[in-house]
Amino acid sequence: MLHEIDLKLLLLLTQFQRRFPDLDAIIIEFTDNDIVKSGLLVALLWWFWSTPHPAQTRRQELVIAGVAGAILSGSLSRRFVDLVGIWHQRPVLIPELHLIPAGVWEVKESAFPSDHAAFAFALVTCLYFISRRVGLAMAAYVLMFVCLPRLYLGIHWPSDIAGGIAIGIGVMSVLQITHVRAILAAPVFRLRSYSPPAFHVLAFLMSYGVMTKFYDVRQLAGLLFTMIRHLASD
Repeated sequence: MLHEIDLKLLLLLTQFQRRFPDLDAIIIEFTDNDIVKSGLLVALLWWFWSTPHPAQTRRQELVIAGVAGAILSGSLSRRFVDLVGIWHQRPVLIPELHLIPAGVWEVKESAFPSDHAAFAFALVTCLYFISRRVGLAMAAYVLMFVCLPRLYLGIHWPSDIAGGIAIGIGVMSVLQITHVRAILAAPVFRLRSYSPPAFHVLAFLMSYGVMTKFYDVRQLAGLLFTMIRHLASD
C-alpha cells in the first residue's frame, strides 16, 4: 500500500523530467548546492544567537541543541536500516523508471529515511522553538528547495522524506527540553567564557560542518578508517 502511494506521488513529479532541460539543470544545482540546502538555516541560527533579546540565553541554548539535533538526526537516519531493517532502493537506480541519472547523491545502504530531510528539519524545528513564524517559513523553504528536488530527481521516495522529517522533528523535540538543552549548552558556554578565540574557531568549524552536513569530515574519517583497517589486516 505504502509503495503504491510512493510510486504514484513520485511519478506525478518525475513525469516532467526532460521536458524542460533548463529546469532540470536548476533542480540538479539546487540539490547539490550547500548554500541552498543549509546556508539560510545556518545564517538564521547565527542571527538568533547574536541578536540581543530578553530570552537570549534560551535562544542560544536552542541553537546549540539545534546543531546537536541535526548531527544526531543525520546520524540516526544513516544507521536506520541497521536499527529497524527498512530498506529502500533509490528510485533513480531503478531502470524501469527511466529517471535522469543526475548523480547528486551519496552512497548509503538505504534511501529510507532521507538524511537531508532529517538534518534540515532538526534545524527547522530548532528555529520553530525560537520563532514560530520563522520556523514555519523555513519548513516551507526546506520542503520546496531541499525535499522536492530530491523527489523530482528520484533520489528519494516520498516516504523517505517523511521518515527523515519525523526523525528531525522528533530528535529536536527531545533536545529542546529545558534540562536537556541546558546540559548540552553548559560546556559551550564555559568554553566561550574561558577562551573566546577557541569558541569562535569552534563555532566557525561547526557552522561549516552544518552547511556541508560534515561531508568533508565524513570523507576523511572514512579514508582513515579504511587505512587503519588495511593496516590491521596486514
